[in-house]
Amino acid sequence: MTLSQNDQKKLLAVKAASFVEYGMLLGLGTGSTVDIFISTLGEKFGSLKDLEIVPTSLDSAHKASKLGIKVLEPKMDLKPDLLIDGADEVASDLSMIKGGGGALLWEKIVAQNSKKRIYMADSTKLVRELGHFLLPIEVVLFGHEWTHNDLKKTFSFVSIRRTVAGEIFKTNSGNVIYDCQITDGIEIGVLDTDLCQIPGVITSGLFYDFIDVLLTVQNENIIEICEPKDVFW
Repeated sequence: MTLSQNDQKKLLAVKAASFVEYGMLLGLGTGSTVDIFISTLGEKFGSLKDLEIVPTSLDSAHKASKLGIKVLEPKMDLKPDLLIDGADEVASDLSMIKGGGGALLWEKIVAQNSKKRIYMADSTKLVRELGHFLLPIEVVLFGHEWTHNDLKKTFSFVSIRRTVAGEIFKTNSGNVIYDCQITDGIEIGVLDTDLCQIPGVITSGLFYDFIDVLLTVQNENIIEICEPKDVFW
């Protein structure tokens, strides 16, 4: 029997929790799989009052705080021992697209400053090449329509993200997001660098060379992948 997506997320959360030890400072990601991971930590440790995290979004900070987890601000002398986060899409070269929830900038900052990075991705998130999931690009609010025009020179489809109510979506940093379709022939390895040359672009949801350990599911089993040579899809 094939596991449902939710059942896969539960398995991934339990496995991710097995990497966590008392005394660790965690970088806590954002998203539905991370939400399950937080609950799993409660089951593993019972009390979470001694656990400390650096959040990747206000949403994660709020959920962690409600469970008694101590939430810390990023500072020079803090370096998370372990980052646990999810992914929207993972390619066979272990590049990722993240930011479906709008937390891409904070997620990238925390990941860049963590000692070890573990990402969880159920089997529906695995692709040969990135581009099935639209690439989020975080843009400064000022002059964002001009930035939109520049983005259209690179992507076949560019759309500003809006809330369910139809208002322009704002990130925790007060920026806007444009969701873009990656076109065939774009070199992923240099795309993020090229995008940041466009005035107004802060960062993209392209996470290239960030994965230390990818946790995913194959035939109802949890698989740990550390290098592209271990990829099975």
